[in-house]
Amino acid sequence: MPNAHPIARFTKRRVISCALSVGVAGALIAVQGATASAASSNSTSPTVSVAQSNVAPLAAGTPLGTTDPNTPVEISVILRAQNWNFLSSRVQNGWNGPYLSTAQFANQYGQSPLLIAAIQLYLKAFGIKTNALADRLDIQATGTAGQFNKALGVSLKNFRIKAPGIHGGFKNQTVFGSITNPRVPSQFAGPILAILGLTNYSPFVSNAKTATGHKVNVTSSAGTFFPAGMLTPADF
Repeated sequence: MPNAHPIARFTKRRVISCALSVGVAGALIAVQGATASAASSNSTSPTVSVAQSNVAPLAAGTPLGTTDPNTPVEISVILRAQNWNFLSSRVQNGWNGPYLSTAQFANQYGQSPLLIAAIQLYLKAFGIKTNALADRLDIQATGTAGQFNKALGVSLKNFRIKAPGIHGGFKNQTVFGSITNPRVPSQFAGPILAILGLTNYSPFVSNAKTATGHKVNVTSSAGTFFPAGMLTPADF
């Protein structure tokens, strides 16, 4: 409409802008309704198993009963990168630039804000707090064992397992976790790569040796006096 009146063009832009806003808001309302339904105990929404970590050590351990439902739990919902093959190829071939800002990376390789909002709304329905990282590939969530049991279809239990000890050997460690994988509503399963943190098992130990003490003899030489406690060049 090159010859349209300025007011008409302005009105058209306002109508389009409002329509887009209503569309986005409508989508979020629909997502919120769906996630609230999924959170209901009577929900029949299908769920799909997704990967987690550190299952094998738990399976080899000794069960000690159900984890206290008030136990604090922190997880990370790791999302699949978009355009993964292209991203992997660039990294493996030596990325020489141009380098991306976090926002640029998120736009090219992260998941959509609408999907992330849907996952956050789903977890919120169970009282779980979330924080989506700016790369749009990681949603951090904090709650209790009882809340995650309901949200992810698991039953967290305590186990006594053998974990690596310092300088070799093993030590007994009491941890919580789930042998069965978490389950999420089917609409979220595809974009989720794994859910990490449903167990507090830690296989990492430090093998650093404690430094032995070194007694310094403070001396004076060539007429130079070194106060007690000061190191000489020879000491270094």
